[in-house]
This record gives sequence, C-alpha cells and structure tokens, in this order.
Amino acid sequence: MGKRIDFIDVAKGIAVISIIMGHLKFGQGSFDPIWRLVFQYHVPIFFIVAGCFLSNRGTMLEFIRDKARRLLVPYVYTCAVMFLILLCYRNFLGGTNPPSLFPGMRAYVVAACYGAGSDLSPVPEGVLPIGALWYLEALFVALIEVRLATGLGRWQGPIVFALAVVACVSARTFFLPFNIQSGLLGGAFVYLGTLFRSWGLLEKPFDSKVALVCAAISALAYYFDITISITRLFLGRWYLGPLVAVTSSVLVLQISQLISQRESILKKVLEFYGANSLAVFCAHLVLLNMGFKYMLFRLTGIDPVASRNAMFCLNLPLQLIITALFVVVAKKAPLAKAAFYPSKRPKRADA
Repeated sequence: MGKRIDFIDVAKGIAVISIIMGHLKFGQGSFDPIWRLVFQYHVPIFFIVAGCFLSNRGTMLEFIRDKARRLLVPYVYTCAVMFLILLCYRNFLGGTNPPSLFPGMRAYVVAACYGAGSDLSPVPEGVLPIGALWYLEALFVALIEVRLATGLGRWQGPIVFALAVVACVSARTFFLPFNIQSGLLGGAFVYLGTLFRSWGLLEKPFDSKVALVCAAISALAYYFDITISITRLFLGRWYLGPLVAVTSSVLVLQISQLISQRESILKKVLEFYGANSLAVFCAHLVLLNMGFKYMLFRLTGIDPVASRNAMFCLNLPLQLIITALFVVVAKKAPLAKAAFYPSKRPKRADA
C-alpha cells in the first residue's frame, strides 16, 4: 500500500458528501429519506477506513503527536474560524442569532471546549453542542485506544468491544468532555478496520455476491429505520445499528471499487472530495453552524422550513462548490495549510 488507493478515496468522497447531505435536511415533516439512508454508514465508514490504515510504526508518543496534529489542530482551527465569524456578527450585525446556532460568545467557547456533538447528550446545564466537529476528537480517542490495545494480544478485541459497551451504557447518565465515550464506541469500528486489513479485504476485487447481501441488509435497515449515531452512542433499533453500519460501509467500499475501475468525471470528483475529506468536512461545518442557510434565505426568500426541499437543492451544490474552493485556498494559505496539510500527505487514509 505504498500509494493512495483510488477506491478508498472514492469511498471517503461518497461518505463526506453523504455527511453534507445528511446535515442539510430533505423531505417533508420529520421524514428525511436521505438522512435515513446516510446515517447507516456515513460516519462509521471513516472509523473503519482509519482502522484499515492504522500504523504501529514509531513510539506511542510519536503516534499521539501525529494524530493530534492531523485531527486536533483542524478542530482548533475550525473553532477559531467560527469564533471570529461570531465576533463579526456581534460587532457588525448586532448579535449572533439567528445567523449562528450559538446565542453568544461565551456559549460558543464552552461548547468548543466541551465538544458534545448532540443536544440529546446528558451534558452539564448550559453546555451547548459544538456540532459535527465531535468527530475529530472522537476519532483521535478511538485511534489512541486501538493503538494502545495492540499490545494486548488476543484480549485486544474483547477489551475494545467491552469499552464500547461501557461507553454506551454510561452515556445514558453522563457525557464526558472531549468525546471520550463516542471515541470508545468509534474504537470498535477502528478495530474492525484493522481486522479488515489483516484479512486482506482491501486487496480483494469487487464481489457481486458480497455487494448484493450488503445491499439487501441496507434496504431492510432503511425500511425498518435502523440507523446508528456514534455521537449519541445510539446503536439502532434492537441494537442492530452496528451490523447495519458495517454492512453498509462494506457496500460503499464495493460500489467505490466499481467506480474506480473506469476513469470518469464521477471518479475524479469523488476522489477529490475523498482525498481532501478533512478540509471539506470542516469547511462544511463552518457554513452549517454559522448560518449559511439563513443567508440564502435572506438572499433568495426560500424558507428553509416551508420549502425545505428547494433549500436543499440550492444549498447542496453551493456547499460542494464552496468547500472545494476552500480546499484550493487551504493548500496555498499558510495558516490553513498548516492546519489541514501539515506536511506531505501520508500515503494512507487516516482521516
């Protein structure tokens, strides 16, 4: 695996675009057909892929430093950008709400420090969720956990899965800062990714039978509304969410292999978003949390509630264009490049 694997970048491209689509809301009332589908796989697949390429090289301290540079620095950078935007709102627009989800500067700083991803988590009173940025902290925790567990031999898997169960149970009562519990649940998917690598699944060609079985499971899960939320430590109806997350992720990888077999515009687009998924993800969250939908409403008059589908059709292509432009700028702007491209990109898919 000395070079980037095309279909992995394609899979990550599908996943990050799925995240954007899931955040933008589609459908009528409480039913969102896109949300119902993408919440089967869109975050778990990133943990699985990270596990597929988890490296045991170097010391533990070097590993922690590398992951902090690649995951926590972008977290801090993105929080800082949103903080500056809030300052501008406050100084030039006379407030921070409704353009932002945060009612004030203090509320935002507390949210950024605590890191909760959902307002459904049992956090201390007055703590608001930071939103989807939780993923960066959780992936950091998950990678450290699985790397530490590699020295446990045959106990590695049982301990990682046991900690995931403890995290899910404890999260019903309290939610720790820094997404520790979400990271422990994510660690189970990272560990599965290491198993995928040890089984040589990345080297195996597209298998129509595997794809068909996974598609059938995904279709059944869609029908019965079985999804998974790592940030809320929710495992789906009848706790079938993890099975659905794994099979749906495998289905995305299988589809990505098909797309990668032939040069096409679709392949190039998905590879671009996949290879730059971290920068795209963070740029999208700035737009999402800082009121981009509200600005579109002011410019176009499209009500994001009454005309949700029309807003989705306008918002999605704009988000994809703006995030792609950010990637281009980030590779040249010193501060952004230091945050998202700290050195020559490794020939693996860690984030």
